[in-house]
Amino acid sequence: MIRELVLVTADLKAAPWRARGTAPRLPTPPEIAFAGEISADAFAAGPVSADVARARLAGGDRCVVALERSKLVGQMWISRQPVHIDWIGCDVAPLADQVLLYNAWVDPDWRGRNIHWGLASLACETALQMGACAITAGVERGEFEPFAHKYADMGLAVIEPAASLWCMRLGGARLRFTLPPPALLRFMSREIAKRFSEAPCA
Repeated sequence: MIRELVLVTADLKAAPWRARGTAPRLPTPPEIAFAGEISADAFAAGPVSADVARARLAGGDRCVVALERSKLVGQMWISRQPVHIDWIGCDVAPLADQVLLYNAWVDPDWRGRNIHWGLASLACETALQMGACAITAGVERGEFEPFAHKYADMGLAVIEPAASLWCMRLGGARLRFTLPPPALLRFMSREIAKRFSEAPCA
């Protein structure tokens, strides 16, 4: 089994909203509220258990959430340290002086209503509050273009592919290696960056 994860960086220093500290958000259903802090006991739904959430929070990670009343319907985690990403099967670390965004999740019943991007906005604000001026995130290669377009359109950050992380299982061993990102992604990023100055929050 061979998996590829494209590591992406986003330069929050370039975001036009940085001075006011509030990132733009697309409209979301009125019953949805976003929060930057939550008790680990609230993680009854979703891919992260209360015990795992408690350990992550105790270790210094942060989590931004979307709530329907008190029910958790979305989450995105933020870390300064390496994190094991299950689907690729290895640890992923934020690049120097950055934070890692990971484990983004939205309840299937609420997908397609801008909740993921509300979480991304709040995560970018949180990253700045943590003293980081850039983020690292991991996306599958096929998801890079919509990911970069959305961040640019919302004025969240200038997106740049940083590396392709490959993980391969060979027999009982797991091999991991890093390569430069594909040239196509770099070209795509330059084209998308041209639209960044036209972001609606400028």
